[in-house]
Amino acid sequence: MTCWWSRKASWSRVRALFDRVWDEARKPADVDHTVAVSAPTDDERQILTLMCRVSKDEAGARTTGVSVRTYRRRIADLPAALGAGNRAQAALIARERGWI
Repeated sequence: MTCWWSRKASWSRVRALFDRVWDEARKPADVDHTVAVSAPTDDERQILTLMCRVSKDEAGARTTGVSVRTYRRRIADLPAALGAGNRAQAALIARERGWI
């Protein structure tokens, strides 16, 4: 059984760590999303659109006529090409640029 004072000490360390990370964090406006990227191909634009509209990769793969593995590989390439960290961020960047 843990004593109340050791739990309190643990929480104070967690809080101190959180405060330090919070103070060092950058605001979203400070992050530069400008990456020199050409407009997407028709296939990439279709995948970006499907990525936002379909709930499952299987449905997107069926719509594009490729295997699920190929569809997922194409999706995995898009965030890196857009300078995004994940699918959701890639979709937002594509939308901001008027691609979808």
